[in-house]
Amino acid sequence: MRAGVAALFLAWSVWGCSARPPVTEPFGTPPPIPAEDVLIVGKPDDASGLDPALINDGESSQVCRNLFDTLVRHSADSMKLEPALAVSWKHSPDGLTWTFNLRKGVKFHDGTPFNAQAVLDNYNRQLQPTHALRFPGNRFPYWADIWGSNPCLIDSLDAPDDHTVHFHMHEVVAPFVENMAAPFFGIVSPSALKKYGSDSFKHPVGTGAYRFVEWIPRERIVLESNPDYWDGPPPMKKVVFVPIKDATSRQLQLEAGKVHLITGISLENVDKLSLNRAVSVLSQPGMNVGYLAMNNQDEHFRQQLVRQAVCQAIERKEIVRALYHGLAVVAESHLPPMLWGQADLPAYEYNLERSRQLLARAGYPDGFKSELWYMSAGRTYFPEPKVMGEVIQAMLAEVGIEVELKAVDWGSYLERVGKGEHKMALGGWVGDTGDPDNYLYVTLDDNNVDRRRGGSNLCLFKDPEVHKRLLKARQIVVQEDRAELYVEAQRLIHEKSPSLPLVHAPQVGAVHPLLEGFQLHPTGTLNLQYAKWKRP
Repeated sequence: MRAGVAALFLAWSVWGCSARPPVTEPFGTPPPIPAEDVLIVGKPDDASGLDPALINDGESSQVCRNLFDTLVRHSADSMKLEPALAVSWKHSPDGLTWTFNLRKGVKFHDGTPFNAQAVLDNYNRQLQPTHALRFPGNRFPYWADIWGSNPCLIDSLDAPDDHTVHFHMHEVVAPFVENMAAPFFGIVSPSALKKYGSDSFKHPVGTGAYRFVEWIPRERIVLESNPDYWDGPPPMKKVVFVPIKDATSRQLQLEAGKVHLITGISLENVDKLSLNRAVSVLSQPGMNVGYLAMNNQDEHFRQQLVRQAVCQAIERKEIVRALYHGLAVVAESHLPPMLWGQADLPAYEYNLERSRQLLARAGYPDGFKSELWYMSAGRTYFPEPKVMGEVIQAMLAEVGIEVELKAVDWGSYLERVGKGEHKMALGGWVGDTGDPDNYLYVTLDDNNVDRRRGGSNLCLFKDPEVHKRLLKARQIVVQEDRAELYVEAQRLIHEKSPSLPLVHAPQVGAVHPLLEGFQLHPTGTLNLQYAKWKRP
């Protein structure tokens, strides 16, 4: 490693450190808890919208998870599916029709009844371009990523009565019910959609544990307990989400008791925070991937040799050591290591000489100029995206690739990168299900390249052999057969190198030590239904 890159790592490793000796003994005392049952959550950024069908980012879905219910949901602490707005479900022998039996007696926050027609309205507005509740500018990105849009895997829906809904499929989709648990498929009040129209994303009305009170953009989102919630009213009477971009500021406000739960913790602070009695640190392996997305339709990165050269110019082990303090693991695939369907892949070797040779073979013996986008707010997989960008910039300079860095606002980041406006970009994914389909198909399949709306394939990578395997794996139900297809697909992806998988990062949060009933979830969502204060 050259001196310039080493110096950058050294600067990062001592960044923020003081001259004081490291803390090795417990310290601090818990700040007072609120007199009322109020929970304040500090997050890296604001929501981009509060209509679950219109969002595809974690900051928004964490809020929506508490406002809206899905037909099925994951349990509070695992990926196990359990009933929510549907009490039972089954599929036809050919797998092409799914029947959901709906929960009776549920009402939306506006007092209107939840029934089969509400389900039809919610999903038909995403399925049918001329639906009355589809308004100008509606994109429905997650629907398109999972089901497709032209054609859609869902053919039609019908309701034989008020409490039964049928989904009719064009083809079998093995992870259908798993996908329906994603918060992006939350059910919105049709009456509210009619009332607010294109502004519905500012006026969320669901059936969830909490009701909407107000949203002052970039300042706060306020929710209140739903006393009529079908699963019992939550203990917290009010929840306030506050965007705090700076990780250190979030931490200091938690230690002072100004906020009570934070996400997006800087990993270099985990050890010290764990000794502070004013907070309780929560951690679990991350069901995520952070990667370098190369635009495979860019003049340089359309060449496989160039992409392979980039992969061999970046020292990922050093990134994990210095930027993640050894708490993350080097990624070889978009598929996190705790999921089934793993392929035994050779590591991308860090080899600068080999990288230069590949660039020369591609016609760039002196390198070239490029651009790297990074998101304005930290993510679980990239707690410090600017620093990650700087490190990649320095490493690529060693092989003659001159990179200009560009920060892009998180609110528009995924759409713009999905449209292919970038050359290189930091990309990532936190799984919504425990199925490989949610990683490999969503982030790397041909069907999710969409330069018009902005697809979830941020590499704009298309390959017929990969596509064939990922589609077939969705259409069969035997897990062993599906796993074999995913192994084959990952080997092809590794050879083509559309992206460079960088890290699988731990999911880390911190709470007031007297906050009970909250735990991190593998999907990264925030389920505040059971959160409560431990009072004397």
